[in-house]
Amino acid sequence: MTIQAVTREKKDLYVLAISTTGSSGIYAKTHDIEVALERYCPDFDGNGKVHVGVNFIDLSTEGGYSEYTDAQNEKFSAELFSGDSQLYLTDEGIITLINRIAASGETEEAAAEEADGQIIQFFTDFSGEYPEAVLYDGCGLQLNTTGFVDEARWKSCPDTVGLYLRDTFENMMGNNKKTAEQRERARIVYENIINGNVVNPDWQGS
Repeated sequence: MTIQAVTREKKDLYVLAISTTGSSGIYAKTHDIEVALERYCPDFDGNGKVHVGVNFIDLSTEGGYSEYTDAQNEKFSAELFSGDSQLYLTDEGIITLINRIAASGETEEAAAEEADGQIIQFFTDFSGEYPEAVLYDGCGLQLNTTGFVDEARWKSCPDTVGLYLRDTFENMMGNNKKTAEQRERARIVYENIINGNVVNPDWQGS
């Protein structure tokens, strides 16, 4: 009997695409977002392929809470505390939510009820390095002010959608060697987007 081992393809970069409202339009553009990110992403592994893994999470509660929203919240919390993804593409509604969860160590619902308004810096502040860039709170790069929307064929990208790089947060998981490598890769891609540096202009996706 022949046993064939199945291995999960390793991605050059892992990205969270998070929506807190249906009007963000992120879900419908997930594939195009992935392809666009791959155009800005170097072949970090040197295997001749570029692949960015985009993980979409829906945190909209416009329809109320349900088993679906609970599952999405659990998925979000797991990603948040594992640190597997260091680059976040999300609408600006997520900023306060992530900071409150990080500060309280609680779920989204508990954080909303118990947070005392204290906001910590969860994302990297780029305002000093890139004073000309349009940044939410100094961190989130407003995507529709960059060439990214052209690469993603996303002319309707709302003003509220941005790109964020997770900062080193000492009191959480996700600060090991693996996540440090992902953070460095994410920073390179983030800066490529700011600088309009498309490294794979002819890439059409895998």
